[in-house]
Order: sequence, then structure tokens, then C-alpha cells
Amino acid sequence: MLHNNTPGLWFQGQYAQPKAVKLLLFNDKVNLYASETEEFLAAFAIKDCRIATEGVPVAGGSAFWLPDQSLDGERRAIWHKIYVSADASGYLLLNEANAITGFLLTAIQNKNQPILGRLRRSGPLLLLTGIFAAVVIFCYFLFTALIPAMGLRLISVQQETALGHTLFKSTVNANIIDTQASRIAQDFAGQLPLSKQYAIRVYVVEDKTVNAFALPGGIIVIHSGIIHSMGSYEELAALLGHEVTHINDRHSLRSMLQSFSFSALLSVITGDASGLTGVLASNAAQLESLSYSRKLETDADEKSMELLQASGINPEGMIRLMKRLQAEEHGGAIAFLSSHPLTSARIEHAAAFIKKHAGESYPVNTSLQQCWRQLKSGGTSF
Repeated sequence: MLHNNTPGLWFQGQYAQPKAVKLLLFNDKVNLYASETEEFLAAFAIKDCRIATEGVPVAGGSAFWLPDQSLDGERRAIWHKIYVSADASGYLLLNEANAITGFLLTAIQNKNQPILGRLRRSGPLLLLTGIFAAVVIFCYFLFTALIPAMGLRLISVQQETALGHTLFKSTVNANIIDTQASRIAQDFAGQLPLSKQYAIRVYVVEDKTVNAFALPGGIIVIHSGIIHSMGSYEELAALLGHEVTHINDRHSLRSMLQSFSFSALLSVITGDASGLTGVLASNAAQLESLSYSRKLETDADEKSMELLQASGINPEGMIRLMKRLQAEEHGGAIAFLSSHPLTSARIEHAAAFIKKHAGESYPVNTSLQQCWRQLKSGGTSF
């Protein structure tokens, strides 16, 4: 879990599982954000923080050699242990390779003095360096975490749904929509408990590209190419479960807000939800360049398999889908994997889920199977 590119780990208790975090030093506080999702987790006053001295330090103070598992297991990185609670039940492990670690250590050692005052007395060059670093860090969190989070709160489900329809009209040529296949796919989706919050609409388009994507508000677009690649109704159910997770958890909307956060800044500040959705709609052409993080993809995989299992469908459909996509990738780049990165870790995670639920039986769902056969034989591009 410890890697050179991990800014820090937060331990909330003696036996708690650590969380990978990023740090922001602001207003004499240590602000913690989740590394993957940029979600705000907690804030601690620097004056209450304490540098640990127990253990076998290197170079004095709080530094420890720990294995860097991202390398060969033998090379090591220097980490610092810092208590963030008075009872020492919560603490941080900070990677020395991260620039902010040095700022925090200095701040704790001089915690009775305001950070800006210490920098000012340290000389103009260090002061300017500190100000520049603070501005860079603040802007990073502003555009990757704060603006997207505020945008999600600002945009209602109704506005998100309207945005999705606008994006659909802007990005999907009506002439390539396979009406018959879309009707069958919609019938298939209607038999699954996909969403309680959104009215899910499924469209099949005549495109040999192996691809599928979700739009904010409940629209799922499936290319005929990926239907041609799949071999069972369980795989289609797994695909729909994966894409609908991006909708239900607002991954699609969050990804757009992160990518276009600079353009969305004024609308967020003024609380103009209509203006914000207008900004996103005007960037419809950039949708193909959006992608999801590995964590979001893994979460979507797991929730899809949970949906399959709850519906009496064999979750191995997810593994089969992944392996087919992997095989397609070996034959050349496919659009689906550009926005849905398929890693060995995702496949291993899915395999672990299936192993955990081994022994359960899944009778054939004849209704879904019939829809699937109609879809495979009825579309003009299949």
C-alpha cells in the first residue's frame, strides 16, 4: 500500500484501515482529501499535531524507512509519522518525497507562530516559494475537488436529466440509432433494478466501434460493435450494471465538472445552475476524452456484480465481458477502454468477488435470454 507516489496515509484508530490522502495546508490547518475521489475527509489544527519520536528513526525525528511496494520490494522510501489527535489515536504517515511534507513538519515544529510569519522571517525567496506552492495547491484542489463538489450539489436531478438529453442530441447522430435494437435493449434493461433515482433510457447505435457510455441523468448508449463482441445476456447485464453505476453515483457528471471546472467557476460562485449546465452542454464535443479513475471503475464493476447477483444472474458475466474486451484490445485500441481503463487489478477484484460467492446457483433467465437473442439477430449491424 505504501508507494512513492502516495502523498500520505491516514490512520483513524489503532486498528483502523488506513486511507490514502492528499493534504492541503490552509488557515493553519491540515485538510485531508481522499486521494482517488478528492472528497474532503477531515481537518486538524496544526497546533494540535505532534511529530512522533518512538520507533527506530533515520535522520532523526519522525523519519522511518518503509518498503516501497511500487518498486521491487527492496528499495525503501522515507515516511514521517505525525499524530493529529491529542490522545494519539489518529495519525498520518507522510511520504518525504512529497513537497508538502516538509512544509507541514516545519509548521509543526514552529506551531506557535503563524505559517506566513515564519516564511516572512525566513527570507523573501522562501516566502515567495511558500506563497507560490500554496497558490498551486489551492488551485489544484479548487479545480479538481471543490468546484466539482459544489457543482454536484448545485445541479438537481431534473437539471442533470435535461443536460443528459442535450448531450445525447449533440453527440449521437439520430440517423444511426437502431430503433428496433434500442427497443429490445430497453426491454432488457427494464427487467433489471438499475436505478431508483433516474429513469434509465438505453439506445443502441449502428457503430462497429466496441464502445458504450453513460450520460448524466440516465442515458446509456451502446454501440452495435460491443453487442457483436459479447456472447451472453449475462455480459450485457454486467455492462448495463456497470454503466448505470456511473449514472447513479453521478460519476459522469463529476467527470465533466472536473474536466471543465475552470469554465464552470463563475457559475458555481454565483450559484447559477442553469449557467453551469449550459457550460457543460457547450463542451459536449469533449465527452470522448473523459475517463474514469481506476477506483471508480472498480466500484462500478463491484456494484454491477452485486446487481447481477441480486437479480439471480451469474456475476461471472462481468469476467467474461472483461476478457472479451481484453481480447479486442489485443487486436487494436477500442474506444470503450479509453474511457474505462481495464487493468489486471480490476479483473482480479472481479474474480475475488466471484470466488467469495462461489457455490451459488443461477438458473437461466429465459426472458432476458430471449431479449438477448432478439438483440443479437434483430439489429441491422449485428
